[in-house]
Amino acid sequence: MQSTTIIFLLSLLSFTVSQNSQAADGPIVPFTSVLPACASNCGPLYDVQGKCAPPNIPAVDPTCFCTDTRLTPFDDAGTTGVTQVCGAGIGFCTAASDLQAIKTWYDSYCASNKGVTATSSGASSTSTSSTTSTPQTGGGGNTWYV
Repeated sequence: MQSTTIIFLLSLLSFTVSQNSQAADGPIVPFTSVLPACASNCGPLYDVQGKCAPPNIPAVDPTCFCTDTRLTPFDDAGTTGVTQVCGAGIGFCTAASDLQAIKTWYDSYCASNKGVTATSSGASSTSTSSTTSTPQTGGGGNTWYV
């Protein structure tokens, strides 16, 4: 119970601090150089960036960031997914241009980091994979591919 209370209080403190000043660019998310100031109030962007960058892991992992399920609503058409992930209300991005700026940045950053190539019209995409299957043999003569 105490740890839940502490985490809640820390998240409130973090939210309050971000309300009062724009965050610096992170190792993945360009909070000040590209995105609108309100993007610094989007907790999931911080959380996923923290999971997919040092000191949590040895090096920045764009694939980790772009495939994290907390951000997959950004893949939805329009900006509804951005509102869903980042919230709506005081301090959050509510202007259509701000929401679009976040979506445009995410789509651009993640286009090459998900193995997806967008066409010039943006209407379709192609998924690629570089995995290969290796046959494995189990008891009873069964073979499966991994």
